[in-house]
Amino acid sequence: FQAMRNPAETLTAAVTCSPKAGASSTENGHPKDCKIKEIQIHLAHARTGKTGCLEMDLPPNLNVRETSLSLTARYSVKSESGQLIGHVTEEWFTWGTAYEFEDLDGNLIAQAKQEQTDSGSKIRVFDCQQNLVGSIQEQSGDTATLGMEINSTYSLINAQDRTLASTEKVERTSTNLVLKDAQNKTAAEIVASDQTTDWKIINHQPGTLDPRLLVMIPAYRTNQMPLTEQ
Repeated sequence: FQAMRNPAETLTAAVTCSPKAGASSTENGHPKDCKIKEIQIHLAHARTGKTGCLEMDLPPNLNVRETSLSLTARYSVKSESGQLIGHVTEEWFTWGTAYEFEDLDGNLIAQAKQEQTDSGSKIRVFDCQQNLVGSIQEQSGDTATLGMEINSTYSLINAQDRTLASTEKVERTSTNLVLKDAQNKTAAEIVASDQTTDWKIINHQPGTLDPRLLVMIPAYRTNQMPLTEQ
């Protein structure tokens, strides 16, 4: 169940039991020795073990850098001036990858779920109240002889399913993503300075492009490509 759940949901279980023959003692109103009759699994939009929920105005330009190479990857998120805002934590499941963006006190800022589709990947991004912010759609393009995609396009889609900006085809090892709007104006740039673990986000349309969407792209791209110096 845990591997299949939506990261925007948590699991709770309710156990109903009846006392076994001869069992008379109780604890907290329930028989100590009982036979399980029913287990109900519930999905709820809540988080356990976390501090809370945070709605905050993020600066338009951000720096994202991978700080952990363990099985649970972690990325620091800083303002353009270098102030640490929080971290994006990445976890792998059987259905795909989950991301959580938290501030320095552990408050949730945004949460995302990446799943494979027939044409590539889709990353749905939620706010801390589990409302859909939008999604990032990867459209796989040409493939090499071994079947590995050598280029893809990326689109930012809002909660109303309207495409806000898209890239041209970019190679798998590219660290320069330019998102353009429907008028072909540059909406955002996501560029790695010298390594694929150190990214800079330049948001030219902060009133249209939500930083909570943009911040998930470097984490996803770092996960998808080999480490190469540019």
